Amino acid sequence: MVIAELYKLAKYGNKFTKEQKILVREKSLVPRGQVARINNEWEACGKWYEVYEKETEKVFEEGEAKVKAIKVAQEDSDALGKVMADTLKSVKKKKVKKIDTTPEINEELEAAKDRYEELFGERPHHMAQLKGINKKIAEKEAELSN
Repeated sequence: MVIAELYKLAKYGNKFTKEQKILVREKSLVPRGQVARINNEWEACGKWYEVYEKETEKVFEEGEAKVKAIKVAQEDSDALGKVMADTLKSVKKKKVKKIDTTPEINEELEAAKDRYEELFGERPHHMAQLKGINKKIAEKEAELSN
């Protein structure tokens, strides 16, 4: 691919001449083979490509720089992905300490609840505290002893 301008040549007698030409297409990207074919047959087809080599090199250098930048970014992304995968694997291998979530049974509180049930015929409220239960038991026992 090259940067080139396409010209239509003026006809002088039975032949085309490069001395007078009309710009048909401004600087555009054209396949190098097409430019060579048209320029070799300019006398018959009446067209001519004027190639700008410096601009062509500049465009391709910029393109190569972009491709390199994309490749570097892709390599960095791949490396980051590998690091993340390794990290996840190491996290999976670590054993997690299990926490015992079973509630502790307060034997004194359970005994007080059982005694409350004997005296009142029903279990105390599930949120009742030991101090409150013992107070009610003491009142009931005092009442029964009188």
